[in-house]
Amino acid sequence: MVYILQEDENYRYEILSQNTLQGGLDVMRKSFFLDEKVCIAVELHKHPNAIDELEELCVRAANDGVSVVAVEKKSGLVAGASFNKLQVKSQPGDEPYFEKFAANCKEPSAKALVMFMKEADESCDLFGYCNADCVLELMFLATLREYRGKGIAKALSEASIKLGKLLLEGKDFKQSLTDTKLPLEPIPKAATALFTSLITQKIGQKLGFIKAMELYYKDMNFDGKTFAERIGPQTPSVRPFPKAEARKVSRGGPKPGRCRVLTDTPEKEEIENEEAARNMKNKCKVTKKVQVIKRKVFQNDDSSSLEEDEASYSSNDSEDDELEAAESVDIEEQNDVKIENIRDGDYALARVAGKRTEHFYIVEIQKVRGSILELSSNL
Repeated sequence: MVYILQEDENYRYEILSQNTLQGGLDVMRKSFFLDEKVCIAVELHKHPNAIDELEELCVRAANDGVSVVAVEKKSGLVAGASFNKLQVKSQPGDEPYFEKFAANCKEPSAKALVMFMKEADESCDLFGYCNADCVLELMFLATLREYRGKGIAKALSEASIKLGKLLLEGKDFKQSLTDTKLPLEPIPKAATALFTSLITQKIGQKLGFIKAMELYYKDMNFDGKTFAERIGPQTPSVRPFPKAEARKVSRGGPKPGRCRVLTDTPEKEEIENEEAARNMKNKCKVTKKVQVIKRKVFQNDDSSSLEEDEASYSSNDSEDDELEAAESVDIEEQNDVKIENIRDGDYALARVAGKRTEHFYIVEIQKVRGSILELSSNL
């Protein structure tokens, strides 16, 4: 039986079994042992025998039944793996698990990596910090190079945490690599991890991991060099602060102001003058000289009332079309309307021709200058 913890459109995340063990080990060999920061620091890629020894550590962790793999649905390929270990609080006088394993390692690179894990465990009492006698440690987490950037590592971590919660609820989802059923005990009370890269540290932050301690690669050595020297600029402990981008020059926007006492009379007068200038400018924008093509003048002789006539309007064209009207034009006499009979304040029907449409407006004759009429309307 295969326990599927979660899945999405392309991948399913299941507890590692005998069928997926080799695929999970391939992920470690092709990805983790080559690209993980501590593996780089101890030059693991130069020592195949050291990789074999660490694969044995993976198999032992898999025997706990709590490791998780990401399987691509389309191909059935194991694209990522998280080899998880159930860490139980040791009794006084007991040898720590990683120290015991390191003692049997023959390759210096393998021994150095395992001792790094042992020293990290000793740097902080995680059992006391978590108030637990057993924790689920995300020991080795990796994704094949061609599957990176798809969120698989984060999903593997989420599935591992979900598995721990199921065990805490008393549901025995441990997956045996043999036909023997694994007991529910020991039950993890918390999930822990050593996040050794910038990417995994971001994953830990997103998933709500609490930082219990911090180690610095510059303080660790292997074969005459610090870990930081071999890892290079991507070392989390020597990461520089990000540089600020160049300030963007903003164009437009309101005019920069200055400190002013607004209750002071000169300042009030200045503000009023500025407001009046803006209003005049806006009024000038509204007042336009347009060409009168068809005219029907409504004269305001002696009476104070104005006759009104209906006009048709169009709103299907853009504002640019309206602005293409001529600025001024001589008015021709039509029917019995004489130019000399037109007075300031009379109204006329004006046509503004655009590229595709024409608009008609009732306009006020503001000023008569010979045969030139200056008109005004909120166009």
